[in-house]
Amino acid sequence: MSILEAKKIDLRYEEKFIVQSLDLSIQKGKIYSLLGPNGSGKSTILKALSRNLKIEQGAVYLNGRMIRELKAKEIAQKMGILSQSPYTPPHFTVRDLVEYGRFPHKKFWERLSKEDLDIVNWGIEQTGLTTFANRVVHTLSGGERQRAWIGMALVQKPSILLLDEPTTYLDIAHQLEIMELVTSINKDFGITIVMVLHDMNHASKYSDELIVLKNGGIFAQGSPIKVLNKHTIREVFGVEADIWVDPLRQKPICIAQALA
Repeated sequence: MSILEAKKIDLRYEEKFIVQSLDLSIQKGKIYSLLGPNGSGKSTILKALSRNLKIEQGAVYLNGRMIRELKAKEIAQKMGILSQSPYTPPHFTVRDLVEYGRFPHKKFWERLSKEDLDIVNWGIEQTGLTTFANRVVHTLSGGERQRAWIGMALVQKPSILLLDEPTTYLDIAHQLEIMELVTSINKDFGITIVMVLHDMNHASKYSDELIVLKNGGIFAQGSPIKVLNKHTIREVFGVEADIWVDPLRQKPICIAQALA
Protein backbone atom coordinates (compact mmCIF):
# COMPACT_ATOMS: atom_id res chain seq x y z
CA MET A 1 0.00 0.00 0.00
CA SER A 2 1.45 3.38 -1.06
CA ILE A 3 1.65 6.00 1.68
CA LEU A 4 3.38 8.60 -0.51
CA GLU A 5 3.34 8.89 -4.31
CA ALA A 6 4.74 11.23 -6.92
CA LYS A 7 3.10 11.10 -10.33
CA LYS A 8 4.82 12.64 -13.36
CA ILE A 9 6.33 15.49 -11.35
CA ASP A 10 8.58 18.18 -12.87
CA LEU A 11 10.83 20.17 -10.54
CA ARG A 12 13.13 23.04 -11.32
CA TYR A 13 15.68 25.26 -9.61
CA GLU A 14 15.57 28.81 -10.99
CA GLU A 15 15.32 28.29 -14.76
CA LYS A 16 16.74 24.76 -14.89
CA PHE A 17 14.61 21.63 -14.65
CA ILE A 18 16.20 19.24 -12.15
CA VAL A 19 13.55 16.50 -12.32
CA GLN A 20 11.16 15.74 -15.16
CA SER A 21 8.22 13.35 -15.35
CA LEU A 22 9.22 11.41 -12.21
CA ASP A 23 7.04 8.60 -10.87
CA LEU A 24 7.75 7.36 -7.36
CA SER A 25 5.80 5.13 -4.97
CA ILE A 26 6.67 4.74 -1.28
CA GLN A 27 5.13 1.70 0.39
CA LYS A 28 3.96 1.81 3.99
CA GLY A 29 6.30 0.44 6.65
CA LYS A 30 9.53 0.31 4.62
CA ILE A 31 12.85 2.15 4.81
CA TYR A 32 13.92 3.83 1.56
CA SER A 33 17.20 5.54 0.77
CA LEU A 34 17.74 7.96 -2.11
CA LEU A 35 21.23 7.62 -3.58
CA GLY A 36 22.98 9.48 -6.37
CA PRO A 37 25.79 11.90 -7.18
CA ASN A 38 25.61 15.59 -6.35
CA GLY A 39 23.06 17.33 -8.54
CA SER A 40 21.05 14.18 -9.25
CA GLY A 41 17.95 15.56 -7.52
CA LYS A 42 17.93 13.73 -4.17
CA SER A 43 17.22 16.64 -1.83
CA THR A 44 15.06 18.36 -4.45
CA ILE A 45 12.76 15.34 -4.62
CA LEU A 46 12.59 15.10 -0.82
CA LYS A 47 11.56 18.78 -0.63
CA ALA A 48 8.84 18.22 -3.22
CA LEU A 49 7.52 15.16 -1.37
CA SER A 50 7.17 17.28 1.79
CA ARG A 51 5.56 20.24 -0.09
CA ASN A 52 8.57 22.41 0.64
CA LEU A 53 9.22 22.91 -3.07
CA LYS A 54 6.75 23.92 -5.76
CA ILE A 55 5.94 21.26 -8.33
CA GLU A 56 5.82 22.57 -11.89
CA GLN A 57 3.79 19.66 -13.25
CA GLY A 58 2.29 16.48 -11.83
CA ALA A 59 1.24 15.85 -8.24
CA VAL A 60 2.30 14.29 -4.93
CA TYR A 61 -0.20 12.23 -2.94
CA LEU A 62 -0.11 11.52 0.80
CA ASN A 63 -2.35 8.62 1.80
CA GLY A 64 -4.12 8.97 -1.55
CA ARG A 65 -4.86 12.70 -1.15
CA MET A 66 -3.20 15.40 -3.24
CA ILE A 67 -0.70 17.01 -0.87
CA ARG A 68 -1.11 20.52 -2.26
CA GLU A 69 -4.76 20.45 -1.17
CA LEU A 70 -3.92 19.55 2.45
CA LYS A 71 -3.43 22.11 5.19
CA ALA A 72 0.09 22.46 6.58
CA LYS A 73 -1.09 21.31 9.99
CA GLU A 74 -2.66 18.18 8.52
CA ILE A 75 0.59 17.33 6.74
CA ALA A 76 2.56 17.86 9.96
CA GLN A 77 0.30 15.40 11.77
CA LYS A 78 1.21 12.69 9.28
CA MET A 79 4.73 13.57 8.12
CA GLY A 80 7.88 14.36 10.09
CA ILE A 81 10.70 16.17 8.30
CA LEU A 82 14.35 16.58 9.23
CA SER A 83 16.19 18.90 6.84
CA GLN A 84 19.93 19.36 6.47
CA SER A 85 21.46 21.45 9.28
CA PRO A 86 18.14 22.50 10.87
CA TYR A 87 18.11 25.77 12.80
CA THR A 88 17.64 25.66 16.58
CA PRO A 89 16.84 28.88 18.49
CA PRO A 90 19.88 29.80 20.65
CA HIS A 91 18.54 29.03 24.13
CA PHE A 92 16.28 26.06 23.33
CA THR A 93 16.71 23.02 25.53
CA VAL A 94 16.14 19.49 24.28
CA ARG A 95 12.74 19.51 25.96
CA ASP A 96 11.79 22.83 24.32
CA LEU A 97 12.67 21.45 20.91
CA VAL A 98 10.90 18.12 21.33
CA GLU A 99 7.75 19.87 22.62
CA TYR A 100 7.45 21.61 19.25
CA GLY A 101 6.56 18.24 17.78
CA ARG A 102 3.21 18.34 19.59
CA PHE A 103 2.09 21.71 18.16
CA PRO A 104 0.51 20.23 14.99
CA HIS A 105 -1.94 18.43 17.28
CA LYS A 106 -2.96 21.57 19.21
CA LYS A 107 -5.09 24.61 18.47
CA PHE A 108 -3.14 27.87 18.23
CA TRP A 109 -3.99 28.97 21.78
CA GLU A 110 -3.89 25.55 23.45
CA ARG A 111 -1.29 24.65 26.03
CA LEU A 112 0.30 21.21 26.13
CA SER A 113 -1.79 18.74 28.09
CA LYS A 114 -0.54 16.05 30.44
CA GLU A 115 -0.94 13.58 27.57
CA ASP A 116 1.23 15.80 25.36
CA LEU A 117 3.90 16.08 28.06
CA ASP A 118 3.84 12.31 28.54
CA ILE A 119 4.42 11.90 24.78
CA VAL A 120 7.28 14.42 24.94
CA ASN A 121 8.89 12.45 27.76
CA TRP A 122 8.40 9.28 25.72
CA GLY A 123 10.11 10.86 22.69
CA ILE A 124 13.04 12.04 24.78
CA GLU A 125 13.38 8.56 26.27
CA GLN A 126 13.13 6.81 22.89
CA THR A 127 15.98 8.92 21.51
CA GLY A 128 18.18 8.30 24.56
CA LEU A 129 18.19 11.92 25.71
CA THR A 130 16.59 11.68 29.16
CA THR A 131 19.75 12.89 30.94
CA PHE A 132 20.08 15.73 28.40
CA ALA A 133 16.45 16.92 28.54
CA ASN A 134 17.29 20.27 30.16
CA ARG A 135 20.52 20.87 28.26
CA VAL A 136 20.66 23.67 25.68
CA VAL A 137 20.69 22.02 22.24
CA HIS A 138 23.73 24.00 21.06
CA THR A 139 25.83 22.49 23.87
CA LEU A 140 25.28 18.93 22.62
CA SER A 141 27.41 16.91 20.22
CA GLY A 142 26.31 16.61 16.60
CA GLY A 143 24.85 13.16 17.15
CA GLU A 144 22.95 14.28 20.23
CA ARG A 145 21.52 17.27 18.34
CA GLN A 146 20.34 14.99 15.55
CA ARG A 147 18.65 12.73 18.09
CA ALA A 148 16.89 15.76 19.59
CA TRP A 149 15.50 16.72 16.18
CA ILE A 150 14.44 13.14 15.52
CA GLY A 151 12.74 13.19 18.95
CA MET A 152 10.79 16.27 17.88
CA ALA A 153 9.68 14.51 14.69
CA LEU A 154 8.84 11.33 16.61
CA VAL A 155 6.42 13.03 19.02
CA GLN A 156 4.47 14.37 16.04
CA LYS A 157 3.37 10.71 15.84
CA PRO A 158 3.86 10.71 12.06
CA SER A 159 3.20 7.80 9.76
CA ILE A 160 6.17 8.78 7.57
CA LEU A 161 9.51 10.43 8.32
CA LEU A 162 11.65 12.22 5.70
CA LEU A 163 15.34 12.66 6.54
CA ASP A 164 17.72 14.72 4.40
CA GLU A 165 21.27 13.45 4.96
CA PRO A 166 20.78 12.73 8.68
CA THR A 167 24.42 11.65 9.18
CA THR A 168 26.14 14.61 7.50
CA TYR A 169 29.02 16.12 9.52
CA LEU A 170 28.92 13.26 12.05
CA ASP A 171 31.83 10.97 12.87
CA ILE A 172 31.43 7.26 12.17
CA ALA A 173 30.29 6.37 15.70
CA HIS A 174 27.52 8.97 15.64
CA GLN A 175 26.57 8.04 12.08
CA LEU A 176 25.96 4.46 13.18
CA GLU A 177 24.10 5.66 16.27
CA ILE A 178 21.67 7.68 14.13
CA MET A 179 21.20 4.86 11.61
CA GLU A 180 20.41 2.37 14.39
CA LEU A 181 17.92 4.85 15.88
CA VAL A 182 16.21 5.32 12.51
CA THR A 183 15.95 1.54 12.10
CA SER A 184 14.44 1.08 15.55
CA ILE A 185 11.86 3.81 14.87
CA ASN A 186 10.81 1.95 11.75
CA LYS A 187 10.72 -1.51 13.33
CA ASP A 188 9.22 -0.57 16.71
CA PHE A 189 6.60 1.96 15.59
CA GLY A 190 5.96 1.08 11.94
CA ILE A 191 6.98 4.53 10.72
CA THR A 192 7.88 4.64 7.03
CA ILE A 193 11.30 6.20 6.44
CA VAL A 194 12.55 8.02 3.33
CA MET A 195 16.08 9.39 3.61
CA VAL A 196 18.79 10.91 1.46
CA LEU A 197 22.18 9.30 2.05
CA HIS A 198 25.64 9.54 0.49
CA ASP A 199 27.12 6.39 2.02
CA MET A 200 26.18 3.43 -0.17
CA ASN A 201 27.05 0.88 2.49
CA HIS A 202 24.91 2.57 5.13
CA ALA A 203 22.07 2.72 2.62
CA SER A 204 22.53 -0.96 1.79
CA LYS A 205 22.68 -2.10 5.41
CA TYR A 206 19.74 -0.10 6.77
CA SER A 207 17.28 0.11 3.85
CA ASP A 208 14.59 -2.16 2.49
CA GLU A 209 14.76 -0.41 -0.89
CA LEU A 210 17.20 1.87 -2.65
CA ILE A 211 16.23 4.52 -5.19
CA VAL A 212 19.26 5.41 -7.29
CA LEU A 213 19.01 8.72 -9.15
CA LYS A 214 20.86 10.00 -12.17
CA ASN A 215 20.20 13.30 -13.93
CA GLY A 216 16.91 13.83 -12.12
CA GLY A 217 15.44 10.43 -12.95
CA ILE A 218 15.35 6.98 -11.37
CA PHE A 219 18.18 4.85 -12.75
CA ALA A 220 17.38 1.84 -10.54
CA GLN A 221 15.05 0.96 -7.68
CA GLY A 222 14.69 -2.17 -5.58
CA SER A 223 16.32 -4.15 -2.80
CA PRO A 224 20.00 -3.42 -2.10
CA ILE A 225 21.03 -6.85 -3.39
CA LYS A 226 19.25 -6.09 -6.67
CA VAL A 227 20.35 -2.49 -7.12
CA LEU A 228 23.92 -2.23 -5.86
CA ASN A 229 26.00 -3.86 -8.56
CA LYS A 230 29.07 -2.96 -10.59
CA HIS A 231 27.04 -1.71 -13.56
CA THR A 232 24.89 0.71 -11.50
CA ILE A 233 27.86 2.07 -9.58
CA ARG A 234 29.89 2.58 -12.76
CA GLU A 235 27.07 4.23 -14.70
CA VAL A 236 25.76 6.44 -11.90
CA PHE A 237 28.83 7.33 -9.86
CA GLY A 238 31.58 6.90 -12.43
CA VAL A 239 33.63 4.52 -10.29
CA GLU A 240 34.46 0.84 -10.30
CA ALA A 241 33.48 -1.25 -7.31
CA ASP A 242 34.15 -4.63 -5.79
CA ILE A 243 30.94 -6.07 -4.30
CA TRP A 244 30.88 -8.45 -1.35
CA VAL A 245 27.59 -9.85 -0.03
CA ASP A 246 27.15 -10.26 3.72
CA PRO A 247 25.93 -13.90 3.92
CA LEU A 248 23.86 -13.29 7.07
CA ARG A 249 22.05 -10.11 6.04
CA GLN A 250 22.18 -10.71 2.27
CA LYS A 251 23.18 -7.08 1.88
CA PRO A 252 25.94 -5.98 -0.52
CA ILE A 253 29.03 -4.12 0.68
CA CYS A 254 30.77 -1.91 -1.88
CA ILE A 255 34.45 -1.05 -2.08
CA ALA A 256 34.72 1.69 -4.69
CA GLN A 257 37.76 2.90 -6.59
CA ALA A 258 38.23 5.60 -9.22
CA LEU A 259 38.10 4.62 -12.87
CA ALA A 260 41.55 4.22 -14.38
